[in-house]
Amino acid sequence: MKILKDHVVLDDGKVVLYSQIGKVEVKVPTVRAKGMDSAQDAVVHLFLGSIAHGNEKVNVILSFGMKDGSCVEEKINTELLTKGSLDYHSCVKRAREMEQKINALRKQE
Repeated sequence: MKILKDHVVLDDGKVVLYSQIGKVEVKVPTVRAKGMDSAQDAVVHLFLGSIAHGNEKVNVILSFGMKDGSCVEEKINTELLTKGSLDYHSCVKRAREMEQKINALRKQE
């Protein structure tokens, strides 16, 4: 992703103009194991408690809430991250810095 003066160019080549963005935020969704439904997931978390949360696989996403109501998302990490790991914290920090830079540039318009 490239952050430029009046727009962002996503990795897929899509251009997002700052004037079209309503909100920018960092999201960290958990990646569920294939074949596990929400009931199974809830039971696992109930019995394992915080131990399970320490091994959660996540993605770090920079989400652009557009003024037209749509949402454009860009994944920041290249591989799944383990929540709480050094790579996870580094990636979240990088995403938050991008969010702050984009918000600062949006205010200049």
